[in-house]
Amino acid sequence: MERQISGTDEVDTEDVVRELKKRTEDLKKGMDRPAPKNPGIIRVLTDEIEEIEDRKREISENVLKLKEARGEIQEVSKELDDLEGSLKLKKETLNRTRQFVRAKERKDALSQSLDKISADLEKLSQAEEKIGKLGPDLDRQKNSLKQKEGDLERCRRAKKVKADKESWEKELAKKINVQGEAKKTLQDIEELKKKLAGIPSLSFQILKDLKKTKNDIFLLDRSTAERAMLLKINWDARVPFSLKTEDGLIKEGMSEPNEVIEERARKEIFIDIKGIAKITVSAQDKNLEEDLKKLKVNKEFLKEKLGQYGCNSLEELDAIYVQRERIEKDIGDREFKLKVRLGSETWETLDKEIKGLKIKVEEIEQHLDELKDFIISDENFEVKEGEVLFLRENVRSLEAEINENQGTLKAFNKENLVKEKKDLAREIYVADTLLDDLKNFGASGEELMQRETEMEKVEESVSKHKIEKRTLENILKDDRYGQEDIVGLEERIDLLKKRLERMRLRLAAYETIGEVLSEARQKVIEEVFGDIDNKIGEYFSVITAGKYDKVSLSRDDFRLTVYNDDKGGWIDPDTVELSAGARDQLYLAARLAMADSVTEANYLPIILDDPLVHFDEKRRLNAINLLKMVAKSRQVLVFSCHDYYDNDVDQKIELSS
Repeated sequence: MERQISGTDEVDTEDVVRELKKRTEDLKKGMDRPAPKNPGIIRVLTDEIEEIEDRKREISENVLKLKEARGEIQEVSKELDDLEGSLKLKKETLNRTRQFVRAKERKDALSQSLDKISADLEKLSQAEEKIGKLGPDLDRQKNSLKQKEGDLERCRRAKKVKADKESWEKELAKKINVQGEAKKTLQDIEELKKKLAGIPSLSFQILKDLKKTKNDIFLLDRSTAERAMLLKINWDARVPFSLKTEDGLIKEGMSEPNEVIEERARKEIFIDIKGIAKITVSAQDKNLEEDLKKLKVNKEFLKEKLGQYGCNSLEELDAIYVQRERIEKDIGDREFKLKVRLGSETWETLDKEIKGLKIKVEEIEQHLDELKDFIISDENFEVKEGEVLFLRENVRSLEAEINENQGTLKAFNKENLVKEKKDLAREIYVADTLLDDLKNFGASGEELMQRETEMEKVEESVSKHKIEKRTLENILKDDRYGQEDIVGLEERIDLLKKRLERMRLRLAAYETIGEVLSEARQKVIEEVFGDIDNKIGEYFSVITAGKYDKVSLSRDDFRLTVYNDDKGGWIDPDTVELSAGARDQLYLAARLAMADSVTEANYLPIILDDPLVHFDEKRRLNAINLLKMVAKSRQVLVFSCHDYYDNDVDQKIELSS
């Protein structure tokens, strides 16, 4: 079996599969990705074949080019001569056509200039006429605009004064509100200060020290109580008695037969059996004596301090501290609120500002009374604004139109335009004469471009033929290789391909054998280990008395994992999470379950060499009971130097040395 269950390192199938995998990887190295530094033999052979075939293809192409070049060079030379003659004729024709096109463009440009001058002369005439009509209308519009702008400005001033009055009144109301709130806050602060005066002043450090003292009392009280003496009296007769401790009288009276009294004391116990004996029991622990003194001092100190503040407990004192802190915080919050509300102002400056605002409001009311005739609604104000804007737009439009026409008059000189018109007429006549001389070469701009394209194609063809001729001449100069070189390369390629085929057959054989072995191994695992996890868990549960009852066995690497309820998950038995004894118990359960699965119904004997050495007594007994249960269906042989098997075996054989 595998090493995890059998305990041996000899696993033949696994070693064979591993070796086959290594050889397969060595052969396939570099086949499915860029070649590594040390590629496999298949990749080496493939690269060499490709390199030689590329060389053979290059030489074959060169030999073919030589053969074709000898037949093509004469044909290319003849075509080149014909093209050069055609190109010369096309260049002469194209040059005369360009002269015609330039002459026609010159005439068209002159005609356009003549039309523009005629249009400019017409503009001059129209501009003079418009200026004479627009001037009087502009004067009337300006006078009306001036009157309406004056009225609108007075209405705007009245509107602003009214808005200022509302703004100052709002500011006055705001200041009066601040003054009222500040007055109320000052009253609250005074009331809180009176309340604070009736509460004792207590620092945080004093409270902290008293809390520490109380904690020391608690610790000392608990410490001395832990070292207290226990008094226990079992009365056999009826006698008078009294019991005391350092804390005073505990009990006295008449005892009763069989009565039991139990009491505790930290320092001393006093027993007075009337008329018979007086017994004193004292603790000799000096540290206890010192702790009791400290306890008494701390209690007296705490009581004294609490009395100073009229409190019965530290909680009451803490409540006083919290109450004082809260009131001080309320005072601070209100003082801060007052400071924020007043800002940089004082009570005096605020009062002064309120008086000044009242005067300002009265002055504005007087000014507003002077403009009462110009106080209008927002709707009427918008109407007046619209009228002014309409008049302004009309004035701007008239001024712009007049300026435009005046600009036209300034832009042109009428005498110069008349002279230029005559000169252009003479130049157009000269252009018409030149066009008549070149009429046999007449063409449109599109036709000229077409002829230029045809000439460019001929020039391009001439260039290509020259390049082709030089290329063929260079090919004829390079005749280093022949058909015998190609034959030698083909023989080398055939030899390498045969060797490559042998390597591929070997690779296929390795892969097939590896797959068959892996499939067979997996099939055996599935058949043998069908329900082995539950069987191991059942045996392990018997040994550990139910502590571990869930076990998993990996079908890939045969590693065992155990479910631990305390940790709430699966653990690795080879770590410190499982003790050495528990690991031995797990592997014993696994070997017994493995024997059941492997041997099936054959019930072969089981031989064990002292398997329970590291088991504790309880689990050793559980394991022996498990072996007895297994022994009901198969023979179990146990070799041991210990005697803890003696009472449970069917047959005992002793061997002497």
